[in-house]
Amino acid sequence: MFKRLFVLIGVVCLLLSLNIRSTAQDYPILWEDHFEDDDPPALLNVGWIYYPENDVAGQIVEQRDGTLFVQAGTYGGIVGVGLVETNGLPQITLDEDGNIDSTTIALALEDKWSSPNQILTFRINFARFSTSNFFVGTRMPIDTSRGDADPTEAAAYTLVLSPLQDMITLGKYEGPMAALAPDTWTYFMEPMSFDFDLEVFYWVKWYLKEGDIKVKIWEGEEADEPSEWMAEVVDSEPRVTGTYTMFAAMGAPPQPDQGDQFILDDIVMRSSIEGGVAIDLKDGNSATLAKDFQLDQNFPNPFNPATTISFRLGQQNQTKLVVYNVNGQIIRTLVDGVMAAGTHAVEWDGLDDQHQPVSSGVYIYRLTSGDQQLSRRMVFMK
Repeated sequence: MFKRLFVLIGVVCLLLSLNIRSTAQDYPILWEDHFEDDDPPALLNVGWIYYPENDVAGQIVEQRDGTLFVQAGTYGGIVGVGLVETNGLPQITLDEDGNIDSTTIALALEDKWSSPNQILTFRINFARFSTSNFFVGTRMPIDTSRGDADPTEAAAYTLVLSPLQDMITLGKYEGPMAALAPDTWTYFMEPMSFDFDLEVFYWVKWYLKEGDIKVKIWEGEEADEPSEWMAEVVDSEPRVTGTYTMFAAMGAPPQPDQGDQFILDDIVMRSSIEGGVAIDLKDGNSATLAKDFQLDQNFPNPFNPATTISFRLGQQNQTKLVVYNVNGQIIRTLVDGVMAAGTHAVEWDGLDDQHQPVSSGVYIYRLTSGDQQLSRRMVFMK
């Protein structure tokens, strides 16, 4: 009897562990930042873009004590704003004038670190707030000339948190200067009451998948997350494009050094598409990739029985092209050796390294040449 009981307990524990692992893999991480690196300007690990002093007078953006500290400055004398944005690009590099350089813009336009279908989790502390609302904008399209999302021009879905009015709401906007005119936004819900305190960290989870939008906010530890969503709404005409995300405080122009302050931490962006990619696709320090190192989308995609993967090498180098499943396990090594500079094409016949057919699903192919890496997704359908 006891032997059967121990076996039953073991089976239950195994099933629970498999369920936990499966749940974690259902919504893979696209990018994350816990602000633990030694990088005060917040340009590494995840590259954060923000306005320089000559655009927003008095704004401060710094990594401090393992968090990201933002103090609002004055934008054009018309509004107080503290703003940071990213699409998950691993590194931002600047030119001698302090502007985003051309290499970074080119990498940002590859736009492969984020997704419009997303689950965004973060911690927020309203350290000093006297005039501002705080809002998160996402699904923001990239300005192709700048390599970022211009908040005065880019459309966005918004989550608004007001510690002064103790409320939250959800909406979207588009059009020039629309970000500065909340009365013109499309709102999906009436403002909902929430009792915010200053100098307290709150967890926020914001879910977007196609037109479905949900949000929950709680105080305490991440493990204290409530099971129910606070708000669930539907956009009947969703715009499922754009991958930049912005965190901002906006209010009346502050007196010098008196701008409202907020602190961000533990920002994690996941895909809201179940069964997505479970391995890291950020390719390490991708800001160092040569412009002539290229990995194309396989064709056809989806495919059955075979597909072609094309890529380009800027120089002769030891090169590997490997196919992984969504658990990060190697399925097939297509290339492993020295390859010459130039364009190459390799066919994958849908077989693994044991020459057995793979099952239908999402696969990742990763090209490595020297210290450079690129990855893409593909779908095999039987």
